Order: sequence, then C-alpha cells, then structure tokens
Amino acid sequence: MRRLLVGTFFSLVSIALILIQGYRHFISTNTTEAPVFTDVSHPAGIVNNRVAGIEMTTGQAWGDYNNDGWVDLYVTDPIAKNTLYLNNGDGTFSVSPFSKQVELFNAYSQGASFADYDNDGWKDLIVVTWGADHLFRNENGQGFVDVSRQAGLAGEYNSKTASWGDFNNDGFLDLYIANWACYPKCGRPMDAEPDQLYQNNGDGTFSDVSDYLMGATNGAGFVASFTDIDNDGDADIYLVNDEFVNATGNKLFRNDGAGCNGWCFTQIAKEAGADSRLFGMGLAVGDYNNDGFQDFYYSNVGPMELLQNQGDNTFKEVAETAGVQISNGITWGSVFLDYDNDGWRDLYVAVADTADHKDTGSNQLFHNNADGTFTSVACHNEATDVRMSIGVAYADYNHDGWVDLIVGNLDEGYRLYQNQQSQNSHNHWLSIELEGAGPINRDAVGARVYLTTKNGTQMQEVINGSSVMSGNALELNFGMGEEQSADIRIRWNDGTEQVFKNIQADQRYKLVYPLNGETSLEPLQTNQAAKAKQPSFSAYLQTLKPDLRAYSKDEDVQLAYLMSRASVQPPTSPQAADPALVTLGEALFWDPILSGNRDTACATCHHPNLGTGDNLSVSIGTNGFGLGDERQTGTIREFVPRNATPLYNLGYTEWTTFFWDGRVSHRADNWIETPSSNRIPSGLDSALAAQAMFPVTSRDEMRGYRGEVDIFGNHNELADIVDYRSQPIWDGLMVRVLEIPEYVNLFRAAYPDVPVNELGFQHAANAMAAYEITAFTFEDSPYDRYINGETNALNAEEKQGAILFYGEAGCSSCHSSGLLTDQNFYNIAVPQIGDGKGREQPFDLGRARETGNDCDRYAFRTPPLRNVELTGPWMHNGAFTTLEETVRHHFNPAASLQYYDPSQLSILLAESCQDDPDVLASILRWYTPSNPSDGVKLTDAEMNALMAFLKALTSPSAKDLSHIIPASVPSGLPVGGNIADPNSSASVQSEP
Repeated sequence: MRRLLVGTFFSLVSIALILIQGYRHFISTNTTEAPVFTDVSHPAGIVNNRVAGIEMTTGQAWGDYNNDGWVDLYVTDPIAKNTLYLNNGDGTFSVSPFSKQVELFNAYSQGASFADYDNDGWKDLIVVTWGADHLFRNENGQGFVDVSRQAGLAGEYNSKTASWGDFNNDGFLDLYIANWACYPKCGRPMDAEPDQLYQNNGDGTFSDVSDYLMGATNGAGFVASFTDIDNDGDADIYLVNDEFVNATGNKLFRNDGAGCNGWCFTQIAKEAGADSRLFGMGLAVGDYNNDGFQDFYYSNVGPMELLQNQGDNTFKEVAETAGVQISNGITWGSVFLDYDNDGWRDLYVAVADTADHKDTGSNQLFHNNADGTFTSVACHNEATDVRMSIGVAYADYNHDGWVDLIVGNLDEGYRLYQNQQSQNSHNHWLSIELEGAGPINRDAVGARVYLTTKNGTQMQEVINGSSVMSGNALELNFGMGEEQSADIRIRWNDGTEQVFKNIQADQRYKLVYPLNGETSLEPLQTNQAAKAKQPSFSAYLQTLKPDLRAYSKDEDVQLAYLMSRASVQPPTSPQAADPALVTLGEALFWDPILSGNRDTACATCHHPNLGTGDNLSVSIGTNGFGLGDERQTGTIREFVPRNATPLYNLGYTEWTTFFWDGRVSHRADNWIETPSSNRIPSGLDSALAAQAMFPVTSRDEMRGYRGEVDIFGNHNELADIVDYRSQPIWDGLMVRVLEIPEYVNLFRAAYPDVPVNELGFQHAANAMAAYEITAFTFEDSPYDRYINGETNALNAEEKQGAILFYGEAGCSSCHSSGLLTDQNFYNIAVPQIGDGKGREQPFDLGRARETGNDCDRYAFRTPPLRNVELTGPWMHNGAFTTLEETVRHHFNPAASLQYYDPSQLSILLAESCQDDPDVLASILRWYTPSNPSDGVKLTDAEMNALMAFLKALTSPSAKDLSHIIPASVPSGLPVGGNIADPNSSASVQSEP
C-alpha cells in the first residue's frame, strides 16, 4: 500500500508539472505582446493641428492651465493657427474654449511652454515665434491675455525655445529664449541672433540681463536648459547652438552667484569638455546613470553626443560606447524618460530625415541597460515611426503612472503615443508633483527629489525647458522596478529638505513647500492601467479536450474543424454601388489623364486580362510602353519598387490593410491611416478609396519626374510639385479632369448634390473604388461555393489539398479567414530584387519603412489568395515566376533564399538581385520566427493536392475579362495608357 501511495503521489506530481509546463506554453503562445507605445492621436482627439509645410519647427507643451488636475496640451503651427487642447480626464482631448485667444494665426510660431511666472497659482503660456514673442497671462483658468509688451519681452528674433529657471533663487522664474538666425529672412545669411536672458522682477515684468552671460549668446541657439550641473543648489545654464551659422560651439554657464555687476556666470564649456561645435538641435537633461549628477544628450546632424557628468565640473562624451549614436539621421528633440519604470532613465530621440536629406528617418527609443549602455527598442513600438519628426515632450497625461509622448512632425501634425508597458510589466512607479511657496517659485523649478529603494537612489530635478521647442510636464515620474515602496527626500531650492519613509508605490503624490512647518504628501487621482489578461487555466484545460472532428475520416468534417480554427467564414459582401458612381470610376480607372505624362492609367498595371496585375515581377509605370511581359521601360529606366497587387474582392468589409507595406489601413478606432496623415481629405468612403489616392502621387507609378514632358511634348506640371505636398497633386488632377466636359457630366451624375467647384480627388477615388469592387468581385470559385455550403464544390484531391493547407502545411496560420489573409506582416526571406525603395535602395525594407521597427525589416503583408493562379509573378517583388516554386519557398525559406536562381527574371531584374552573403544574413536576421510552414515536407502527391486546392480558389468568371474593357475614355487618350506597340496605329500620334 505504501509503495502504491508513493507511486501515486509521484505520478500526480509529474502530471501537475506537465500541466504547469503546458499552461505556461499556452500563455506564451496566446498572450499578445503589448506594444511599447501606441499611436492614439485620433481616438484621443489630437487631429488636424498643422498645415503641411517645409518649416522645420513644431512646438509642443504640456501644462494644466485650468487646475483640474489633468495636464493639457498646446501645439503650434507656423503658417496656420496654434491649438490649445483641454484634457477631458478620460483619455481624450477637446479644443479648449480659449484656444482662439492663443492661436496666433500665421505668426510663425515655434516653441512653447507653460510656466507660472507670476506665482498666482495658474500656469501661463509663452509662445516664441520668428518675430515678436508672446507671453499669455492665465486669467484664473478663464482665458489668456497677451501681456508680452507690458512684461518687457521686447525684440523680434527667430526664437526657437523658451526655458524657465530661477537662477537667483528669488522665488520667481526667469526666462531664457534661444534665438537662431535671421537667415533666410534677412540679407545677413551668416549672422546669428543673440539669445536673451530675462530676469523676473517679481511684479509681472522682466529685465533683459543677457549681459550677465558676457556676450556668449551670439550663436545660432536652439535650446538652453536651466539645471544644477555641480550640485551646489543654483541653476546653471547649458546652451545648444547650431553651427550652420556663426559657429561658436555649445556653451555652459556656471552660476557663481551674486556680484559681477548683477550676477556672476562663468562660461566653462571648453574646460568642462562640453563645447562641441556641431549642428546642435535638441537637448535631453537627466541623470541617466543614477550617480546623482545631471547628464546631457544633444542631437544634431551627427554625430550625437552623450555628455556624462563626471561630478567635477567636467563631462565625458560617451555616445558611441553607450550605444546611442544615430549614424544616418538628422535628429531634433530628445528626452530622458523611464518608459518601462525599471528605475533607469531611457532616451527618446525625434528624427527628421537622413543625413543626406534623401529620405525620412525613424524616431529612436533607447532602453537603458543599467550598466551605462543603451539598446535600441525597435520592435512593437509605434513611437519609432517614420514621420519627419522635430519636437517631443513627455507627460503622464492619463494618470496611469506610465509616461506618454507627444511628437511634432514636419508635415503630418502631432502624434500622441500612449505608453502600453503596463499591460505586461510588473514594474512599479511613483509620481511626485511639487508646488512652491514663499521663497520657492510656484512651479518648484530647480527643486530635486531623491527616491531610494534597496536597488539604489534616483534623482530628478524639476526642469522647464529642454528637448527643443518643447515643454515637458513638470510632474516627476519615477520607475521602481519590482520594489513596492521607497524613501523620498526633497531638496527645495533654498536648501530646505524633507524626508518621507516607506512611501507606497503606484501612486501620484503632491507636496507643497513647508511654509509653516512640516507638510505631508497628498495623494492625487491615479488611474491604474489595465493589465493584459492571461488565458485562464480552465481555458487551457479546454484545449486538452479532443475535438472528434479532427479524427473523422470524413473529409468535410475534418475541413469544418480545420477551417473553424482558421476563422474561415464567408466574408461580408459589399453593397451594390450607385451605377453612376461605377461608370465614373470605370472611366477614371482606364484613363491615362490621371498620370503626369498622360501615358499611364490604373489599368496599365492592373489589367483585367492579366489577373488585375501586369504579369511583371515589378511594374513599369510612367514612361513605359507595351502591356504585360512585353512592356518596356522608356528612355528613363525606372521600375516601380514592388509587384502590382491584385484587385479581386477588395470590397469585403473585413478588409483593413492595403499595399504591401500597409501604409493605408482602417484602424480599429474607425479612422483611416494614410501617408498623408491628418491631411487626407474628408469624404472617403473606405480604406480602398483612400488607397486609390496615392498611386497618382508616386513619381515611378504615375506622376513622373521634374523636367519631363507628356506624350504630346507638353510640360508635366504635376511633376513640379514637391513630394510631400499631396493636396496640390490631387487639385491639379481635378483641374485636368474637369476641363473635359464628359467628366463634368459623369461627376454630376455620380454626385448630384456636390457643386462642381467643391469636387475633390476623394470623389474620384470613391468612384474608382466602386468600380473595382463592381468589376472584380467574384464569388463563384469552388472554394467560395464550398464555404457557402456546397460540399461537392471541391473534388477529392482539392479537399485533400485543403486539409493540408489548413493543417499540416501550416498555410492558414497566415492565409486565414475568409479573405485568405490575416493582413499581418511577415519576413519570410524573400530574395531582394528590383531597385529597392526609398533611402535603403537597392533594398526594400517593407513594413519597417512605415513603422521604423527593426523587427519589421523585409516584412510584407500576407497576400490574399483568391484567383492566385492568375496573379503571378508572386511575392512582393515577383521574385518567383511559378506558383509551385512560390509555395515551396515557404517550406525552407533559408535554403530557397540562398540558392535562389535569378535567371527566371528578365535580364534587367536579374542583374538587380542582391545575393551577397551579408545581404542574405541581414534578411535572415529579421526572419519571422513563427512560420509553421518552415520545415514541412510534402510528398509529390501531397504537393499536387495542395496546388489543386490553390487552383480551386480561382473563379471561372475571372479568367476572361476582355468584355469589361471600354472602347474609349473621356480624355480621348489611349484606353489603359500607352500599352500598345509604339509602332502600331493604336499609339498616340496627335493630341486629341
């Protein structure tokens, strides 16, 4: 009996261990990794806040102007109106009723910051411009009044950043305004404009005391910061200068106290090793290595510099060894912040474009490794996207204890990134809001907080003025790692110290300067962030229950089980479109009037007789001639970077993602993400219509290049428009189209309620989408009939192929749902051929070009498979010219990549194949690891069955669409563009 009990005990323990191990694996495979930051701009209401332009300036400032406990937001627009957003306290913002008072329309606004300069308890607002600066006094939360002149802020300069600090510790905030240069608005291109240091007189006015800085303020200043570099209790000043004009290097002004005809500052940048003469832009200030001394990171054209404070009034440059160098980017705003609450301050850097100015760069987030080094956080992070970013400021705007970001972009407005680390992290945090009184300025700028746990001590100082043209929230946010309590020491500006023991984590506190004895920490409202839910143990146990359908010998029963696992059900069919809209769309789809050179139509690369593609690996757009594999490049050899995507069945409501890189998508929060961001015109019916807005803006596809002429020898006016200005291109196309009387009639019929002068290209895009849906939606394939209940629609071999597709071969892990795609992005090691795209040419990094995430390198959207046998060549660049070879690639991507044979391509494309070992290694480095098809081995019979199933995805109605080709188009140009033999009678001979 004893042996039996012991054996039973050990058996139960073994079973328990097996179950625990299985449950852990179940959790890991069924819990989605939370992104680091998520773009919540649209659901939060941060939209339509900047007009596109080349002005290299964005101002972003956080501050609670109405004292409701929620930090509000102000953003600037140099050529339109600035916007003041009210934080609604529920994760959303609305335009403040006082926004008009501070909008400064077309005033060339640049930086901004909130500060209570008059100590009345209400945060005021300063906006610096290329011209007169504006100080708005807060009228007790009931509005703002411009008091700039009364306050003594005189002069008109090219001002960039306003920074606040109490350099003489008199209890009132002084002001430093960094001015750049008058160029190009004046005739002195190499003259910088002197910065200004204003001393607060305590009566609502300021005195210009710039002479305290001994004439060392005549560089091209971008940003200065008040901070105590030597821990002596007073505010020193570090200034970052651009070397584009009047190269003087950065300046470090040590505060030596009263005297020297007013106040003593000693310029010690050279002695301190902080006088770099680079193209300085932004400045991050913080104690990144927790040694109790403030460090600096400043961004520029390159190289970046991380100045580590040595504690003896000197700095050591360590950017390269610390891993925060950005090799090919022009960087602007930068901030230290502890995004993951591990107790070590990380670094975020806004990147505008590449050093050669040829393309947009991706923003960078560097994780502090707690050993003096940083690691780039380049996966699952929407804040590293590619948007020509300039400014950045941080705040915990939703009170969840995790610091969020607002990023200003050159021509795409402002983006709010919500920190999502709380979903999966178990780290704790603590936030402190300080309020000065008596001898301490109301914002407590210059005060310090020391937080101590068993892991050591962190120090943060209240700073108002860093990054560039920005104002961070003044609340101090500490990460505590796994520690759940901490000791707090506050050192006020006048040397007064307070200590609080064993303060509980995950709470916001407020502390007021102790005018009359001790004060206590006052808890503030906190919104605990929701954790991501893990699958329950009972859910795991349910997976252990066998589904008898999986073991059935009936193929239809097996398929029902396998298809249910892949979420297969008939997609939602689109509603029938207005015939007049479809007729308009048909004309536009086939008419080359939409191309700059009048030689290329949508149908040129999406021809119905070629599987709605062009039978080419990568398309040949404008300047080309001929159709399909007979098409040739013109005098200018330009390939479109990617394969033409098929147009079948794109009207299903389940569609959310378009283009190989997903640059047009219908977001879950019911808005459409596009390359034009907030500037996409209103009135688009769908993401498919939004997609139709962009081929006409592409130089390779339809617009053409500067200096080109159209097929009649006339100037191509669309090619003159700069690349980032989409609206003028769309406007120009509408001018062209509406000059043709037949198009006016077609638009009137499709849009009877829209005056002709109010028609925009979005109306044309809606029409083209309606036509594509009507012309190319087919639901009579054996597969479609099968999933709609016709079990005899597939023959025995096709069903065996379907069982493989949804089972052993692993195809449905990506080609899932009724769309036959999960609309996600994967790197499956496709060979690199073609000209490449963007700044990475001759390479095409795919989805990473949109997200900036390294883990998206070479990743492309899972293609849908309806009519797949008609849509070759296959993959994003047409690397494979047979469908079977395409399928086989999935079973051993690494070997397929290594032994790829480019001879299957045209001669020009074969020469472009990037097959050097380093290139192959780079592709495989970022290979998507979760590819269930990798390693699958099929017999010849199984392969034949799988191919038979793929052919069962073809609709008989899609095989011959010659009948839908119109006889003519309203412009009189060749139908479908320049697709005829140039020597034939169908080619263009004279202007219609």
